[in-house]
Order: sequence, then C-alpha cells, then structure tokens
Amino acid sequence: MKKKEDIALARVLDAARARSATEAHSLQQQPGLTQRQRERTRRAGRIWERQRQAFLRLLVESMEEFGITQAELADERRRLQFERALPAAPAKAAGS
Repeated sequence: MKKKEDIALARVLDAARARSATEAHSLQQQPGLTQRQRERTRRAGRIWERQRQAFLRLLVESMEEFGITQAELADERRRLQFERALPAAPAKAAGS
C-alpha cells in the first residue's frame, strides 16, 4: 500500500513542477522586462515552487496520518466552494 501512495505523491509533485515551470517560462517571455526583473521573477518562482512542494508533501503526509481519503478531501473542497459562492450574511447589530 505504501508503494501506491508513493507513486500517487510522485505524480502530484511532477504535475506541480510541470505547471510552475510553464508559468515561470511564460513570465520570462514577456517583452519589456529587464534582465534584473527576469532574474527576480525566476528566483521568486523557484522559492514559490519549493514552498508549494513542501506544502503538498505536508498535505499528503497529514492525510495519511489522519486517514483522510481522497473522497473526503473532494467533499470538503466542494463544501468550501459552495460556502464561498453564498452571499455574505448581513452583520447583526450590537445589542440585538
């Protein structure tokens, strides 16, 4: 079972790396950026990628530790999206 989870984690991390590399490349191709701006963008992209990979690994490890399934995660994501789509409730007046 552990091997299957390792393969799933590797697939998630590979997809994240490919997506962020594409985004960084498109930023660097924008006309009008100076060399310094491109370098700063490149460095920021690498930092962001490392943080994202660390977060993904922590998420997967936490899910494993607490026995959270992919189905539970998907259900929670749908619930959160639904809550975000609802209009904000009006604030109650103090003393009411």
